[in-house]
Amino acid sequence: MKVELSSLRRRDEMKVESSSLRRREKMKVESSSLRRREKMKVELSSLRREEIKVESSSLGRREEMKVDSSSLGRREEMKVESSSLGRREEMKVESS
Repeated sequence: MKVELSSLRRRDEMKVESSSLRRREKMKVESSSLRRREKMKVELSSLRREEIKVESSSLGRREEMKVDSSSLGRREEMKVESSSLGRREEMKVESS
C-alpha cells in the first residue's frame, strides 16, 4: 500500500508493510523542498496504540503522525502540519 500526496513543493510518501501477527509499518516522510528525509520504523502489537511526534527545528515546521491500530479494524492516520505554510493536511488510510 503506497499513498502519495503531493501539494505545492512537498511530497510525502507513506509506505506500510503488514505481516499477519507482527505488523511492521515503515513510514517514509520526504520533503523535497527542504531536502530532508525522515525514516520511521514502528512495530505495533495487535492491541496497542502509539503516537509519533516529530518536530523539525529547521523552519519551525511540525509534523505529527498518529498510528492507530486495533485487531478488529486497522486504521492508520497520518497528520502533517506545516506551520510555516499555514496549511494542514490530513490523510486517513483504512486497510481491511
